[in-house]
Amino acid sequence: MPHNNRIFGSPPRRWTALLALQAVLVTATGCNDTKPYFTPERQAEDIAYGKKMYSENGCSRCHSINGVGEHVGPDLTHIGVKHNNDTVEGGNWLYKQISEPNSHNPSSPMPAYKDKMDNGSISKLTDYLGSLK
Repeated sequence: MPHNNRIFGSPPRRWTALLALQAVLVTATGCNDTKPYFTPERQAEDIAYGKKMYSENGCSRCHSINGVGEHVGPDLTHIGVKHNNDTVEGGNWLYKQISEPNSHNPSSPMPAYKDKMDNGSISKLTDYLGSLK
């Protein structure tokens, strides 16, 4: 029995509708950058933006990197050796630690940043931290 799809119709119409939907989403979200994501230039941009997020969110009020900052929380000079974005586990650990630190340690004094930073900014901050080796 043939499948009757009232929304998109026949298979060629489905593809046309899906491509049109993709074009609308790309235009509406501003994601029309055709530059491949994983390039050295893009990685450098993400790390630089992450470093900016580190500064703007006052991370150095508790953490230090290369002796700059406070020593309330862990020194992050070499955090990328243990937790880096080269592995899914390392990147996920850093992301979770920033967004919800109590998920790793229920008594952590570190504030959660999930409501203070958007997901992209947290991801770029993890790119920066993961690069510290």
